[in-house]
Amino acid sequence: MNKHFKIYAAIWFVVLLSFSIVIFAIPSNGVISAKHDAAFWGGYVFVAISYVAQLLYACAFFNSGGKEKKFLNTAGVYISYMALIIITVVGFLCMAVAIIPRWTGVVICVITSGIYCSTILKATLASGIISDTGDKVKRNTEFINKLTSQAEVLVLKADDDAAKAMLKKVYEAIRYSDAVSNDSVLKTEEQLSAKFDELSKAVQDENKEAIERLSNEVILLAEERNRICRLQK
Repeated sequence: MNKHFKIYAAIWFVVLLSFSIVIFAIPSNGVISAKHDAAFWGGYVFVAISYVAQLLYACAFFNSGGKEKKFLNTAGVYISYMALIIITVVGFLCMAVAIIPRWTGVVICVITSGIYCSTILKATLASGIISDTGDKVKRNTEFINKLTSQAEVLVLKADDDAAKAMLKKVYEAIRYSDAVSNDSVLKTEEQLSAKFDELSKAVQDENKEAIERLSNEVILLAEERNRICRLQK
């Protein structure tokens, strides 16, 4: 279990316990009334359910994965906190103050919960869409990002000046290629990847002739890929 969630759960327990002690300790005479009738218990259960819902939402938040997803879910967490505070205050007043009709408190709590549940769901849906879009973009740019990194390493490995100059051209051609892949370039990317592997072996073997030839072929394939990408836009 996430250590931050454990701390949150401890705070949650203390707050709920404190609320329960206060509401049950209020005297049942005078303007302030804590009659333990059906309306009182209904209000208390309603507030308790809100606390449980908040705990479950916090559990999902703290175990949502990386920092990026937590950041995207921050808005939903803030909204859920505000909802809990408002429902707690409204529920407390309706259970404790005798002059407030009990049905009014129930209606206010239900309306507040409905509004905030809808808002939380919208915030969660929005963060999910943004996260899915980010993951898709990351997958679609993985090929070029990885190949660019490998091309940079090849430049560093080359000892010969002529080979290094040629490999720099390869690096620049890949680096400034269209970053986003799509289905139409998969075949070209497979060819580009295979040809790049041959170039990597040529660099390892210090085969100058093969380096020059394969570098030109890699550059041509990179240009072909870019041409296909432009046609798809």
